[in-house]
Amino acid sequence: MDDRIDDSRTGLAGEMYVEYGIAMHQAQVLEFRVAQLLGVALTADKKFGSQGELDQAHRANQLVTLGKLMHELLPYIDGTPLLTELRAALATRNRLAHAFFGAHEADMETLAGLDSMIDEALAAQHEFQGAMNSMVPVLAGFLDVIGLSPDDHIPGLGEKIQFLLSDREG
Repeated sequence: MDDRIDDSRTGLAGEMYVEYGIAMHQAQVLEFRVAQLLGVALTADKKFGSQGELDQAHRANQLVTLGKLMHELLPYIDGTPLLTELRAALATRNRLAHAFFGAHEADMETLAGLDSMIDEALAAQHEFQGAMNSMVPVLAGFLDVIGLSPDDHIPGLGEKIQFLLSDREG
């Protein structure tokens, strides 16, 4: 094989690993945000008698899978576009975590294959970010029920809520 092609493939493989890593990082952030949303939803639904109960539930939710978190969140988002987005994100996360490299085994040997893998990782990043953005107004609604300022919960959240709501209206 020509050394220039091999060098190009090595560089592209490095880019693919970076984009895959970013996608998996975003999947973990999404999982953390779903756990936060569940805690706020349960609080708004008065499922906790004390801050200690809430803290214990939050710690427990950090140890369960995204699918389990979504199952527990289901009563609060059933029938919403957010549920559809989260289900798609879960399927993408599972594909990336469990099947991505097996499905692309032959693609690792070609520039076109590596490009395809990068495209898939970038699409996953976009999907995860979209799902997280869709969670923001839902979270804001639960925080409003509780009587908390979004910025008290997550610094900068109020501004993000306004931006996302104005983007949807415009």
